Amino acid sequence: MQAFFNCWSRKEAFIKGIGKGIFFALDKFAVEVCNKTSGKLKLSIDKEKLSELQPANWSLEAIDPGNGYTGACAISGRNYSIHYYSSPQNDDTM
Repeated sequence: MQAFFNCWSRKEAFIKGIGKGIFFALDKFAVEVCNKTSGKLKLSIDKEKLSELQPANWSLEAIDPGNGYTGACAISGRNYSIHYYSSPQNDDTM
């Protein structure tokens, strides 16, 4: 089941990153489906079908939003850094 959530969140990150909706053909690209919770992931884009996106410029990162969740971030560009921030667990001001 975890593989499904990894695949789904990674594909969703990419289609959101390119500004397409859920009706975008998910077979035009492939994502790495592994248990990594952080770091760079493989993203394979069909260059013939999606040449306008400049496939070489896209990166996909696994992110760990916490126990029981999975996440990913699609980035257009090669020079980036990801920073994580956390909020207090018991913040009574909210």
